[in-house]
Amino acid sequence: MGDAKVGGVIADMEKMSQTFKTQSGAVLDAKKALDGEANKIPASWSGPNADKFKSAWEAYKSSFDKVSQALEEAQDGIRKNKEAIQAATGA
Repeated sequence: MGDAKVGGVIADMEKMSQTFKTQSGAVLDAKKALDGEANKIPASWSGPNADKFKSAWEAYKSSFDKVSQALEEAQDGIRKNKEAIQAATGA
């Protein structure tokens, strides 16, 4: 598939890249904060709702890592595409 086109608005790509970088860290910060609270179960909160949340948290907390990784990979892709556009256009 050598026909892949690369394009974009440089200023928009720079903003998007920065947003992805910032939010990648925010996702991991949120995971850390939520994990800290979930680890207080059952000492600070117990019962069926606590158990349900704890179970769901354990099942889904790795998704935060996946989202963070996807954002980092997208940021890298934006950077590479931006550099290619700049090289091709002299921008």
